[in-house]
Amino acid sequence: MLEVDERIILLLDEVKTKTGKTLSLIPRSNLPVRAALIEDSSRKKIAIQYSPEKCEIGDLAYELLRAIQLNDKEWLNATFFINKLNNEDIKWIKTLVYTPWILSELKRRGLTSKGILLDNFEVNFEYLKEEDPPYCHIEDSNLRLIFSAVNYAFYLLTKNEVDYGEKGVTYEELYKTKDPKALKLGEETAKIIEENKCLTPLEVKNALKEIFLLMKNYLKNI
Repeated sequence: MLEVDERIILLLDEVKTKTGKTLSLIPRSNLPVRAALIEDSSRKKIAIQYSPEKCEIGDLAYELLRAIQLNDKEWLNATFFINKLNNEDIKWIKTLVYTPWILSELKRRGLTSKGILLDNFEVNFEYLKEEDPPYCHIEDSNLRLIFSAVNYAFYLLTKNEVDYGEKGVTYEELYKTKDPKALKLGEETAKIIEENKCLTPLEVKNALKEIFLLMKNYLKNI
């Protein structure tokens, strides 16, 4: 159950100040996730839908911090070289590279987003169990590989924040047997993010350049 406190109120003001956009929080009882960031096509306002039953304060904070990174001028300027590209894989990779900053900010504010991270893991775990190779519903084989690698890298970057338990062990084993190429690419991608830290716009920019080069070379050689 969502209980708004001073930390969220301050973060709401921060989003408005840093993005220069209006912000709306929209409760939706039938929302399949805890919270979801939605942007208006005019890019003049930000809306976050949330489930009154499932969403907790850390889940909402997670999406508010994402709103800052996707709309703040400092972050946008640092990623300008890819912002003109609207490919689906670009969005996946940007979301991944932004993860360390979001987790760091949550911790600094005394918050956690374990719920939203566990939900994301459970969805990916089901795809991993049911599909061979995982995410084979994505018709483009290169896009499928990138999506799978990004999800594995996300798992690696968050496993110290969330106890995935025995499912985490199974998750890794399934990747080894079902999608070893995505596992390797995901490991190398996560390593780049960890080495660059990705806590500032400049660090994110450097990591993105390395990751795009890595993926370009990887796809060329498979």
